[in-house]
Amino acid sequence: MLALALGYLLYVFLSASSGARYYVTASELRELGPRAYGATIRLNGDVPAGSIVAERESKTLRFVIQDSSASIPVEFRGVAGDFFYTYSADVVLEGTLQPNGVFLAHSLITKHPTSFEGTR
Repeated sequence: MLALALGYLLYVFLSASSGARYYVTASELRELGPRAYGATIRLNGDVPAGSIVAERESKTLRFVIQDSSASIPVEFRGVAGDFFYTYSADVVLEGTLQPNGVFLAHSLITKHPTSFEGTR
């Protein structure tokens, strides 16, 4: 039964032919393990502010994405928006899980906070 459930998760989340836009959490990605290597995956989670390391010359960001029970190191080359740095970021990444356990993201979308506090 567990194998069937994991097979279904793998099919839904890793299917390149699917037009639907799904994402997995850090815990779900950890459960997939080596079966996720090389597949394009959408990953959602929180980025702890203290985990962000930016290399300006190479435009590389290294950080951690986490949920309530797992975390995954991420490498992203590109520019992240202001919300990524200003708020505790809730992000959706698209990329691939490498055999060394690092998620190599080629896109980064920062979810906007549900409410903003106005400044007067």
